[in-house]
Amino acid sequence: TDVPAGIETYRADLSAIPLPDASVDVVMSRSVFEHLDDPSAVYRELARILRPGGRAIFLTANMWDYATLAARAIPNRFHAAIVKYTEGREEADTFPTRYRTNTRRAVQRLAAEAGLEVETFRYVGQYPNYLMFNAALFLLGTGYDKLVTRFEFLRFLRGWILVTLHRPVAA
Repeated sequence: TDVPAGIETYRADLSAIPLPDASVDVVMSRSVFEHLDDPSAVYRELARILRPGGRAIFLTANMWDYATLAARAIPNRFHAAIVKYTEGREEADTFPTRYRTNTRRAVQRLAAEAGLEVETFRYVGQYPNYLMFNAALFLLGTGYDKLVTRFEFLRFLRGWILVTLHRPVAA
């Protein structure tokens, strides 16, 4: 994709990012944190590369969403075939899921251990595109999303979590 002038992008192992200490203002990640083998190492690496006052923003699957619960119950070796059938995505674009930083408690613990602060933690609804292969299931998924989005006390069941981590400015 085209990247605007002045924006640098990197593809790297998140536990060993090839950047100097305190050199980054913002890190953004979408649909990656559910795949982390060692989230502690990733949080430490984010703390290392972020400038004081810098932020890491990530969107990841919520551990308590029904799709995540189903994915956890199904062995990873079947995920690629299921995703190809339900979404049409190539099997090479499906990666093992770990779900080691997909709850509020895990995010808070990992951030604190790395010296980061959780600035925001939001539960976000999702469009059930992975259920489009079946009209009845898609309708059910859409109804479920509307229900958990409408009632705030059900927010913990929404499909995604959107997190902003902040590296504090030294006192």
